[in-house]
Amino acid sequence: MSEAARVTAMSIPSDPAGFPNARRWIEHAARAEGLDASDARRVVLAASEALANAHRHAYRGRDDGRIDLEVEAEGGAVRVAIRDYGAAFDPGAYRPPDLAAPSEHGYGIHLMTSLVDHVTFERPGIGTRVVLVKSRPTTGGPSR
Repeated sequence: MSEAARVTAMSIPSDPAGFPNARRWIEHAARAEGLDASDARRVVLAASEALANAHRHAYRGRDDGRIDLEVEAEGGAVRVAIRDYGAAFDPGAYRPPDLAAPSEHGYGIHLMTSLVDHVTFERPGIGTRVVLVKSRPTTGGPSR
């Protein structure tokens, strides 16, 4: 018998002043769904980048946009979704940063994909939904 999905959700404004509370909420929910402290911190850092991108790019620095957060556990993974309703991100236009030529910006997606097991960018009509997936540890060894 498979485990039923559990979803917790909240909405926040696109104001970075509220992002620390969102990060704490994500960490708490991820830990409650079975991630260890290290993996939960990885997910939080990846989510922090997605939140910053929503503020900076989708809402172009505006603090009055809406961001929906979801943490879902199903099977052997925890999924964190960050949804904005601003300008949509085009994943096809993304180019990875040149790590040999450092710059001040442009590492968020690279960092996200380095921290979690899988990242998807969905375009649900309005805005962007970023889904971060981290496998839960199995008995027999730590997860990535």
